Amino acid sequence: WEQEPDKPEMARRMETYAAMIDIMDHGIGKIVEELKRKGVYENTVILFLQDNGGCAEGIGFGGQQGESMPAARDTAGLKPLGRDDLQTAVIPLYNRKGQVMMGGKNVMAGPDNTYVAYLKPWAIVSNTPFRKFKKYVHEGGISTPLIVQWPAGIESKGETRGQVGSVIDIMPTLLELAEARYPGAVDGHEITQVQGISLVPSFTSRQMSSRTIFWEHEMNRAVRAGKWKLVSTGRLMNGGYGHWKNFQVGQWELYDMENDRSELTDLSGQYPEKVLEMSGMWEKWAETVHVFPSPWEEIATPVRSVYAD
Repeated sequence: WEQEPDKPEMARRMETYAAMIDIMDHGIGKIVEELKRKGVYENTVILFLQDNGGCAEGIGFGGQQGESMPAARDTAGLKPLGRDDLQTAVIPLYNRKGQVMMGGKNVMAGPDNTYVAYLKPWAIVSNTPFRKFKKYVHEGGISTPLIVQWPAGIESKGETRGQVGSVIDIMPTLLELAEARYPGAVDGHEITQVQGISLVPSFTSRQMSSRTIFWEHEMNRAVRAGKWKLVSTGRLMNGGYGHWKNFQVGQWELYDMENDRSELTDLSGQYPEKVLEMSGMWEKWAETVHVFPSPWEEIATPVRSVYAD
């Protein structure tokens, strides 16, 4: 922080992020109060989690050197949105007043004509001590706490469970709580069966069913089996966002998650047979869930398996 040349601007980005969290917290409080008013709070299950790790994307960084500039390349013809119009752009070009969205390292976040991320430095702080960020499947990109509240069904309060869960476990959990059955077909058509396992046993500290969890996102790959995690960094390339033509995959890295949660010591060289076993499991899973055939062509040169973008 002592070496940061743009302290006020970078501080404002985290202040804005904190304000968004505060607003969300108040919103959740309003929902809770309404549940209490209706007399259904005690028997309502609330699950809260983040969708991924900290975001290191450079959205709103501005020009090549961070100079301030509008999000739109051509600002001619931009006009305010109508009252009932929806903003569908991934990165909005202008706000409802018709003001052009601005980005840049020296732009002060917060006003409705700014659209900026908090950039890699704050993402590193947010993800400490985990490696990498959103979009990757190292722990910094996938690990999030899950908070479960159910006053009528969970006696424990403020306790932590150490079992490994996945977002795919939420549906089986809700099915068990509701005593519902997931259908095998709808209107005569077979549908993909629900994945994951129920998290309900963890509510009372019972062990959940053992299983293997797989990931793939933009050719970032991982598989978790017991204490072992096999992970690889991928890269999409040759084309604009959403229009990539090629991909590369990095070498597999193996970690002991019981003793090395921060993925600092790659054990792939010590346990090549474990790498072979788990990579084969991932390949079989990838074929089953249609990761392959990939919409992109593979370039054989592997991505360097070092901690760098």
